[in-house]
Formats: sequence, structure tokens, C-alpha cells
Amino acid sequence: MPGFRNTRNNENIGPYEIHYDQPIKVKLYNFNGSDIDVCLDPNKDWLGRSHLNETGAKKLTEYISHYIIK
Repeated sequence: MPGFRNTRNNENIGPYEIHYDQPIKVKLYNFNGSDIDVCLDPNKDWLGRSHLNETGAKKLTEYISHYIIK
């Protein structure tokens, strides 16, 4: 889950691929970067500095589903 604005990093969403010594590829996504603002409104989608409200949680779930369900 992303943190509120002052706790985010400056990395993009990715994916970041990690290759192990085995034939396994892992894709990691960073949903704690500044580009998460495209789906979350800092004035409407947060309960506090670290928790999304119901509206924000629904928006985030829909947004990340496009990355993880293919």
C-alpha cells in the first residue's frame, strides 16, 4: 500500500524484474512512488497519513489490478 505523500519514494512503478539462479523471473512493482497520485486524491482518499479510506482502497485496487492481472 502506498504511504501518504511525505513517505513515498521517487521510483516509478516498474516492473522491476529480478532473475534468480533458477529459471524463475519475478516482477516487482513499486506502488509507493509519487506516480500513485494519478489514482489517489490526497484530500479525499485517506483516513490519515497512512491509511486509505474505503474510496481510496477501491481506487487503488482497481489501479493495481491492471498491473497484476494479465
